[in-house]
Amino acid sequence: MTETSAAMVHAASARGLARLDLTILRQLEAIGAAQGADPAGDVIRLFLTNTPRRLAELTSAINGGDAEGIVRAAHALAGGCGQVGARRMAHLASFVEQQAQAGLTNSFDLAGTLLRDFETVRQVLLQMFPTAAEPTGV
Repeated sequence: MTETSAAMVHAASARGLARLDLTILRQLEAIGAAQGADPAGDVIRLFLTNTPRRLAELTSAINGGDAEGIVRAAHALAGGCGQVGARRMAHLASFVEQQAQAGLTNSFDLAGTLLRDFETVRQVLLQMFPTAAEPTGV
């Protein structure tokens, strides 16, 4: 891991950016309960479906030195992470996006960190919101 990347991960952790902030999902869960819906489950399903593709796009763009592709993939990834409260992932993806905007396309180590964080977040989400693993309409 480069010094800059290691510093970024350390700073995110030091600032208290937990891997997962459940506040947003708990609010959606409460709204859904009042309406007989599952908006938290819907948001989680989208996150779990889209994030592996976004991570693959990001990794491919990094491997190809494609700054524009990195910006696009990192931006989409940060937005999706923000919707489920994956704060550290959102922060790191935004950092990768900013680095690519500055012409720095060698974020291999941060892509690896994002992949590992996604696996942790995925496991927690599925444990805490088991209905999110069910296909829509079940």
